[in-house]
Amino acid sequence: MSVLTSPVDMMHLAMKPNVKTIIFVLVSVALVVAAFLSVSENWVDKAALNIAATVSTFLVVGWYTWETNQLRHVAIRSAEIAESAAQLTSLTFEASHRPYFAVEQIEAHTPDVPEKAVIKVTSKNYGSVPLRVGDYSVRAIVTPSHNGTPGEPQSNEFEPLAPTVLLPGEQGLFFCELRQKELFTLVASGKATLVVDVRLGYVSLATGKAYAYKSLHTYLADYAKFGMQESSMD
Repeated sequence: MSVLTSPVDMMHLAMKPNVKTIIFVLVSVALVVAAFLSVSENWVDKAALNIAATVSTFLVVGWYTWETNQLRHVAIRSAEIAESAAQLTSLTFEASHRPYFAVEQIEAHTPDVPEKAVIKVTSKNYGSVPLRVGDYSVRAIVTPSHNGTPGEPQSNEFEPLAPTVLLPGEQGLFFCELRQKELFTLVASGKATLVVDVRLGYVSLATGKAYAYKSLHTYLADYAKFGMQESSMD
């Protein structure tokens, strides 16, 4: 892209005629010629008059068509920009006025007696509007291993502790007691894997729109805590 660096360049650009200017000049000349020839009785002049009128009409129609097309293109582009802006505004408003339900923390409560092992999942409404918990599935899956070979997975379902309607910033609690409680001894020693699979469906009380959250957490025996493997939200 060139850059004008002198007054001469700027003057040349200003003097450069555009299409609209050329058409206007031609139409004006044709009309003046037509007016001049209209007072003449010579048939040659009359023929020239007809030609001038035809040319003038052609130029006027051409100019009007060109202008109409330009306005149509501008109108279409303006409509597209307005639609994109409206969609962006709607998405921005929804993103800032909706609930976000996600796992905040997972803890394994392991008193001295392994038979009392309990896993607690703390979730939270991180959004700006209340939510209602819908369909959910929270499972603890323990898979023992023997000499590096995985055994039969043992699945345990969680139950909710908190109300199903959560205000912004409010927590929801799920807990699970391992049915085969001695399995946690194997988990704590690294001889079994413990995975918590969380799937939370919820609805915005402001709009009624449904959302879903999923995450997968693995117990890290060396650190005695859970680490998140993956998560998704929509």
